[in-house]
Amino acid sequence: MPISQSYDFSKARNKTLITFFAHVENVIKDVYGTQTCDIALNFLEASQAFELAYYGCTQETAHLLQTADEAADEAWGALNDQLRASLRHPNAEKRAAAAAAYMRFAEFDNPTKLNYDEEYEVIQKILDSMHALPQKTLELAYVSEHLDALQACHDDFLDKMKTRSKNSDSKKSSACKLLRDNTITAFNQFVEALNTMERISTDAHFKDLITGIDALITKK
Repeated sequence: MPISQSYDFSKARNKTLITFFAHVENVIKDVYGTQTCDIALNFLEASQAFELAYYGCTQETAHLLQTADEAADEAWGALNDQLRASLRHPNAEKRAAAAAAYMRFAEFDNPTKLNYDEEYEVIQKILDSMHALPQKTLELAYVSEHLDALQACHDDFLDKMKTRSKNSDSKKSSACKLLRDNTITAFNQFVEALNTMERISTDAHFKDLITGIDALITKK
């Protein structure tokens, strides 16, 4: 069952491609978890380089952004863990507060798997939705400080995005074009390898990858 769809890269804008490639990365992560998908390594490296170039990042600023993003991911994870723990609190009033907070939180999918633009837009929506609850509810659910921490991480990341070193438009454009082409080539090679492995291997991972990527291309 090879990938039956094809993606028309020729007319896609850079931001659209970055989003698509980020979703492909998420399919790989969902299928493999903590394991390594060897046939995807070149694509994953190229995709990440393309995204950083799109944002005009030098190596130093890319490291700062990655560190800030990891902090935001950790803050979101801690909030998620706390809410789930509070839902099981022995005190009924605190369980009720946690349920009210969790209903708002659960309206949004995990943002940490999205590209930067989407991730921080969703994080702010989560914060706004949960802060619409009474402060007492947030405190009873033990999430008030977690929300403050997530907001701080969100703001820190966006500040670093705004103050990152600027490449000239021509240099950024040139870098993006080269890395865009590299990523498209790496993706096509990954798909070719994936189709081959699915035919000759009994590993269910390959079939799951094909199903996931096919679905992404269909709904693009």
